[in-house]
Amino acid sequence: MAEEGALSVAGFDIRIAWQRNDAGIEADAIEMWTRLDILPPEVRPEDRAKQLAAAAYSEGQIAAVATGVVEYIDFLRARFLVMRSMTAPEFRRTHAQVALALPTMTMLEQWSKANPNERIAGLIGFVEPGAWGEAARMPWGPYFGWTLVAYTHDGKQVRVVWFDHYRIES
Repeated sequence: MAEEGALSVAGFDIRIAWQRNDAGIEADAIEMWTRLDILPPEVRPEDRAKQLAAAAYSEGQIAAVATGVVEYIDFLRARFLVMRSMTAPEFRRTHAQVALALPTMTMLEQWSKANPNERIAGLIGFVEPGAWGEAARMPWGPYFGWTLVAYTHDGKQVRVVWFDHYRIES
């Protein structure tokens, strides 16, 4: 059952964390990252937790998280929310990330529109093609409109979602 303020999507409770300093969600994410030893050595879990956008829960257990941080992307000449996501191994091959994606993307676009001084163009993610399967072969992602715009030097796809309200400066 979803707790107050959570959305229920595809059997997961989605809890929005963006700029809320929600100690419970942060503690759950830190515990998961620490248990799985998933963060790079130079990243403090407490710092990454402050970047949480949302988390997916199943029966009270954290299943997946999405974080975002604003960065200027030179080759696109705009500020984007750089998105990271991860799913706990026991929830891989479920719909945890899909359940998390739509409400998180919608919320971040609404936040961007409500904060025009931030000038956020959209979302950007760095995708390992194997993680998306056949969808990684499509230049425009069938799920949520992630568009391929480049590759990193190590072969990851650079994909963006442009926010509808954003306009390029000429």
